[in-house]
Amino acid sequence: MINRGGWPAVALEKNERIALTVANDYLEAVTNEDVSKVDGIEKNPDRVKSLIRSLSRNISSEARATTLVEDLKANDESLSQVTIDQYIHALKRIFVIEDLPAWSAKLRSKMRQITCLN
Repeated sequence: MINRGGWPAVALEKNERIALTVANDYLEAVTNEDVSKVDGIEKNPDRVKSLIRSLSRNISSEARATTLVEDLKANDESLSQVTIDQYIHALKRIFVIEDLPAWSAKLRSKMRQITCLN
């Protein structure tokens, strides 16, 4: 169900192949059209997919921009930090990615812990 995405009609779809096709079609539209239209700068679809893959690998971690650069340069040495930043900015503008603040549990609370013994 996670791979099906949040589209209501797809969530109810019994055929998994059809449901996953919708998600794949969305990714194709983003990488081939949307990411270039948002700022009028043509972007390489393969590089966009590689960036999305790298971002996916680093979900729920505090990956630095240098981590993404190293990850992407492993397959494409001609990439620069400026290019990657432009791709990330475009993906943010079309709401494919979003920065979230880190979650911090207040484990060292100043309030005294109270336990009940029965």
